[in-house]
Amino acid sequence: MTGIDFVKSQIEIARGRTLADAAGHDVAEAAAGGFVPARGHAIECRVYAEDVDEGFVPSPGAITHLRAPAGPGIRDDNGATAGSIVPTHYDPLVSKVIAWASDRRGAISRMLRALDEYDVRGIKTTIGFCRELLSSNLFRGAEFDTTTVDRLMERRTPGGVEVAELEELAAIAAAFATDAEPSPKPAPAVEPVVAETVAEVPKPAAEAPKAAAEAAKPAPPTKTVSESLWAQKARLENLGRD
Repeated sequence: MTGIDFVKSQIEIARGRTLADAAGHDVAEAAAGGFVPARGHAIECRVYAEDVDEGFVPSPGAITHLRAPAGPGIRDDNGATAGSIVPTHYDPLVSKVIAWASDRRGAISRMLRALDEYDVRGIKTTIGFCRELLSSNLFRGAEFDTTTVDRLMERRTPGGVEVAELEELAAIAAAFATDAEPSPKPAPAVEPVVAETVAEVPKPAAEAPKAAAEAAKPAPPTKTVSESLWAQKARLENLGRD
């Protein structure tokens, strides 16, 4: 933001060079007056090997894959690579990502892009939490203080989704489910069934015994006519003659 590489300037001054020689004459004159002009806006995110869902406890282990962010206005100061081991005895800092732009809004956009590009595997990191923090209304509206992280943690669930967002998603899902349910079809009209009963006319009392007697008579025997083989042969011969 000031155009001064402070680390380089410190080394150059330690070697005996003046601030004007190390940082430039114009910058040196401004510094002599007690003010160094700043240009633009810068944001720094520190990427730690920590498990946010468990209260930022360390997440040591081997880094199996690491792709650092790059691009205009992005600087990544790190000492880790794929294959590096995050120890349990030291600070679990993986890197410091700095985003610069002409204004605060642009710096936030560049940092979010850089965090999306940052890919670290094998350990858990604070990359996702930094992205949530920069995307929150508290940070974007510059309404943050020393309790912002605590308030943000109270509103989130494991995995980085805020409770309010979950409630909104549940309401949307319920609305879609209601729209998807087919409306109940009306029951088909039932046509009245007319039962027709034909009453049997009772027979006169005088005819009742007669009818019972007729029903009790045995069926006449079936006459069986047997024909000898010679008779069958003669009948066939007569048919052949005719």
